[in-house]
Amino acid sequence: GYVHELRLETQLWDGRVKEATRMLDRVPEDVRALARARIALQNEEKGVTALIDAVPKARAGDAGLAFDRFIWRMKRDLYDEALPLILERSSSAEALGRPEAWGQRRAILTRWLIRQGRPAEAYRVAANHHLTTGADYADLEFLSGFIALRRLNDPATAKGHFERLLAGVSTPISLARGHYWLARAIEASGADATASYQEAARHQTAYYGLLAAERLGLTLDTGLLETKRAPDWKAAGFAQSSVLDASRLMLQVGDLPQARRFLLHLAESQDATGLAQMADMVMDWNQPNLAVLLGKAAAERGIILPTAYYPVPDFVPDGLSVSRALALAIARRESEFDPAARSTADARGLMQVLPGTAKLMAAKLGVPHEASKLTSDPAHNVKMGAAYLAEMVGEFGPSIALVASGYNAGPGRPRRWIEEFGDPRRPEVDVVDWVESIPFGETRTYVMRVVEGVVIYRAKLNGAPGPVRITDELKG
Repeated sequence: GYVHELRLETQLWDGRVKEATRMLDRVPEDVRALARARIALQNEEKGVTALIDAVPKARAGDAGLAFDRFIWRMKRDLYDEALPLILERSSSAEALGRPEAWGQRRAILTRWLIRQGRPAEAYRVAANHHLTTGADYADLEFLSGFIALRRLNDPATAKGHFERLLAGVSTPISLARGHYWLARAIEASGADATASYQEAARHQTAYYGLLAAERLGLTLDTGLLETKRAPDWKAAGFAQSSVLDASRLMLQVGDLPQARRFLLHLAESQDATGLAQMADMVMDWNQPNLAVLLGKAAAERGIILPTAYYPVPDFVPDGLSVSRALALAIARRESEFDPAARSTADARGLMQVLPGTAKLMAAKLGVPHEASKLTSDPAHNVKMGAAYLAEMVGEFGPSIALVASGYNAGPGRPRRWIEEFGDPRRPEVDVVDWVESIPFGETRTYVMRVVEGVVIYRAKLNGAPGPVRITDELKG
């Protein structure tokens, strides 16, 4: 009996509906009625209301049932109807059942409430998450602090949230975000925030690290332009490894995904010097895609490999219809410089160009075009992608906040967001708040990663670091 009930509950929380359905005969009638309602909600079946009403009183307060009803409403964009369900349950971890299950949708609802101009409710949703760790924990502590600071004018409360955020993160991107916002909260309370800005500015490959460096009036970290090589990789321990041989073999037969898998496996066992040597090696092989992957894996561990993390491949040349720095930043973000990359939406190649878009661009430029060239001819792909990017620049000017949003989500989105929360190009609009207001998580991080790339690539191509001017890049 009880073991079956526990198993059934786990299956329902995990969304394993088929397995749960097979368990129905093995549990008591009241549990079965509850499970039927949950299954119907998860399957989005007709007649869910009758099944919910059929749940006996003793089971009607079940956390899982509340969760499934919450998700059902969120999926239908019935955010106002979903709100009381989550608020009522957010009194304790027990009342939520599985706090981590609510996390992602909790953040989505929070951001919606911020955009609706309902900060007090947004704060209640964000702050009462009852999580202790993980990506959603970090995001919700950030949002709680952001609302307290920027919408409720309560820097003291904000400071507590940013301190909790910092206690739970380790990557450069997250550390920079935590220290930058902690600095903003300290500053807003009238105290000196230099030390926190300096902490954030240690991470200048990260969006908020660059914003902090700009606040402090710093020149870009010269370490990011370092081209000095590590000791010769051919003499490194890994040079004799069978894993490396396997990776090389896969490259020779043109199986880049397998080559990546072996290489990243090898990288896990390397120290900072070993990683730098591996970076030199893939640069010697002329494999910028493998270089970026190594650079990202190292950055996750707090190790920055400047040449590999931001390579400058020659298939993104000068003389495109947009600046080389912008084309490099977009290509790096779109495909990690994999010329054969294909997305589920059929975007192809270095700049993830859709065949239809490429056809239009080729006609405009008067160049011959076949869809197959998008993955077989890197230079052609970059030309088509840059032409489409140039249309964004033509409409939005040099504002990366708008140009990158348009390239990622289609130009109709930033047009709408300008109407909804102001034009980031205008002096009175806070562009940092504007970027945080972007409703799509994917586009929000896209803008951040692209502007990091533009700042770093501009300095690389100039051969010298200048003062950090990330706000100008965002606003245009």
